[in-house]
Amino acid sequence: MSYKAVLGGQAIGVVYLTPCLRISVCASTEKITRLERVLKDLLVSAELFNQAEECYKRLVEDYRELVEVLRRLKLLELVDFYEKYRNCSVEKTWVLNKQKKKYYYYYLKCKGGEPRSIYLGRSLGAYNKLKQVSKRAFELKQLIIRVGELLVEIEKEVLLYMENLKQIGEIITLQSNHKFS
Repeated sequence: MSYKAVLGGQAIGVVYLTPCLRISVCASTEKITRLERVLKDLLVSAELFNQAEECYKRLVEDYRELVEVLRRLKLLELVDFYEKYRNCSVEKTWVLNKQKKKYYYYYLKCKGGEPRSIYLGRSLGAYNKLKQVSKRAFELKQLIIRVGELLVEIEKEVLLYMENLKQIGEIITLQSNHKFS
């Protein structure tokens, strides 16, 4: 895409925008130095934009891979467990056996939930590990949701930046057409 460049009311050459947003200029040497100063920030911005776009693409790919790994690990089942039982409490209860010996066992008590209690056995080791892993899975799910939201925000910013570059090109074109006609 090319635009006639106008600086200070004078036509100074032609600006070429390549698909990679690189800018090249065809003009006389005395006029080109003035134009280079004017376009320097735009050149830097275009290069940074290309780098940001590549980073964004890598982020999206990494995000998709992470979601796939989590799907294969079936962490959502742990998240469901955590969400279902996180408001339940552990209760230690004792009973007397036939020999009149007291022993203790644990229940998971849930108010208003189904089931209301779940037998956990004599030790809380397995339950505590499951609870800890499911809590981490829940936190990981929340982080993944946040990363997805951030990627959407980045995409919006990239589109806005591209639109701004397009508008700059249109301004150059309008000025050029007006001055050369």
